[in-house]
Amino acid sequence: METVAEHFDGTTSSRKQVQRSELKFPVYALADALTVPDAIHRKGGGIATDDQLAAYLGYKGKNNGAYIDKISAARLFGFIEKRGAEYGLTPRAKQVLMPEFEEDRQQGLVDAFFAVPLFKAMFDAYRGADLPEGLGLRNALLNKFHVTPGRVQAAEKTLKKSAETAGFFNVRGSQSQLIIPPIARSRTDFSQPRQRQEDDDRETGGAGGGGDDGDDGVSGVGRRQPTSKEALQNDYIGALINAFKAKLDAGEFDTELGEKIEKLVGLSE
Repeated sequence: METVAEHFDGTTSSRKQVQRSELKFPVYALADALTVPDAIHRKGGGIATDDQLAAYLGYKGKNNGAYIDKISAARLFGFIEKRGAEYGLTPRAKQVLMPEFEEDRQQGLVDAFFAVPLFKAMFDAYRGADLPEGLGLRNALLNKFHVTPGRVQAAEKTLKKSAETAGFFNVRGSQSQLIIPPIARSRTDFSQPRQRQEDDDRETGGAGGGGDDGDDGVSGVGRRQPTSKEALQNDYIGALINAFKAKLDAGEFDTELGEKIEKLVGLSE
């Protein structure tokens, strides 16, 4: 069956009929949706009723259309859940709002972005390729992802703003591609290769150690002690990791430095 295909610029073309089924996406972008769990956390102590939450967010009541849309966005991103008559924070919200390490927050934002069906579909469709620009992107949202014509501009806006917040534009430095941002490993992750080497040395009897060969449970006994060269190398790697983390804290990701560290600690070839 032939029908007319829509284009965002108003032009048409003939194509086989496709059942339109819009992928879900929020009216509010990621950063705006985060204001909901933040209000529950800071003002409600972790829980809030609809009436309380509407007041926390500055709305006249729970039946306000904008309030309903914002709650829907927070739920779609996976930040809040309904527990009887109250809303509570999800583990993802706590990961983003109360992280132990910055990488926890970054991972939570990436997971939230992927929780939106339209955003995940866009990422999968253009993985490793440039996004269409301008009118081309709007036509893709309309015809490829079946977004309702009147909601195309809203979809484009929330997609880009959410991708920006989650760091998907950081690697390229532009909005040309959706690329998962590099998420730094924690301090314990960086130490694992060194620990594995120490375990291997202990199992082989600490060959080449030059220290006490006994194994009486005392720290350092029965384990090959690092030579001065190894100690210097460990200090050097530690300094590089500290520099890398300092740049991350400042919002900068040094790809070259990260790759260098990975090679030194044996995480890559």
